[in-house]
Formats: sequence, structure tokens, C-alpha cells
Amino acid sequence: MTLGGSASIASLLPPIAAPLVGDRVPLRLGFTAGENGAVLLDALSIEMAAGAITGKARFGGPDHAIAGQFVATLPDLAPLSGVAGGPVSGSAG
Repeated sequence: MTLGGSASIASLLPPIAAPLVGDRVPLRLGFTAGENGAVLLDALSIEMAAGAITGKARFGGPDHAIAGQFVATLPDLAPLSGVAGGPVSGSAG
């Protein structure tokens, strides 16, 4: 199953963080059923003004474990300066 849409969450965030997220945040989630009752998040994609987060995860199974791998791609770190409390430059991802 794949779910997609966009969220408007900037108004819910502290003023210092809202510009990093932007007015609309497109997101996509792809789920499948795994073995032993596990739920697999095959694809996560969140696009924000400051960059993107992608990843995948596994929930449940016989051990009720949660495991995942997520990557943030931030092409310009300068907008994070306010949150970091000082000048930031470069990129990450």
C-alpha cells in the first residue's frame, strides 16, 4: 500500500523551525506486510524547504522490534544557523 499527500505543519512549529519545513510538506509512505506479522515501511519520503528525509523501517514480528534506516539530505546548511545557535555552512547528505 502506498500513501501520499502533503501536510501544512509550519504553523505548529516554533518560529525558528518553521522556515526549515516550509508551507507544504509532501510525503509518501509505502507499506507491505512482512513475515511473522511484521509491517515493513518500504519507502518513506518527506520533502521540506531545507531538504529531504528518505528511509525504510520494520515494525513488529515475533520480537516486536523496531528497526530503520533514515537519511537526511540538506543541500544548504545555512538555514539551520538559527536552530544551531550560530553560523552553519556546507551541505549534508
